[in-house]
Amino acid sequence: MVLLSVLSNILASLEPFTRGHRELLTDMILTPFLDGAIIESDEQRIQNQRERKLIPVILKIWIGCFQIQQSIFKKLPLQYRDYCAWALAKFDRLLLPSNPDIGVLRYKDCYYGFRNKQAATEFPQKPDGFICLVADGAKRNPELIQLLELHTQFASIT
Repeated sequence: MVLLSVLSNILASLEPFTRGHRELLTDMILTPFLDGAIIESDEQRIQNQRERKLIPVILKIWIGCFQIQQSIFKKLPLQYRDYCAWALAKFDRLLLPSNPDIGVLRYKDCYYGFRNKQAATEFPQKPDGFICLVADGAKRNPELIQLLELHTQFASIT
């Protein structure tokens, strides 16, 4: 009963926010942007990119990139809870899951997954910059610290 009560209170407190979005973003406003767009689920997007695997390229900071099997990917402790580090930084905290078929980058004893080839090739060029952008985004939205498991990065903040 307590759990249902808590969930009910959460839904009731979030309802005003959804109402505002429905009023601002009506179907008439959104339709021109969605014409011809194919909206894929995360599973469909990963499946479509299976054939297009990343061919590792030698870059100055390319510390280590390797392709791994799906079963190993689930066990690997990826940064940002398996979300694409590049997308988090590039698209202002957009949470897109990483694709195990693209590959994994090891940088400073941390593993990073990526959603596509572009992400996997741009991130190693300036990894510290992307990591700082994610940290700045988490400072602006503290709920990301918990969601992305950034406790060690923010350990000195009380």
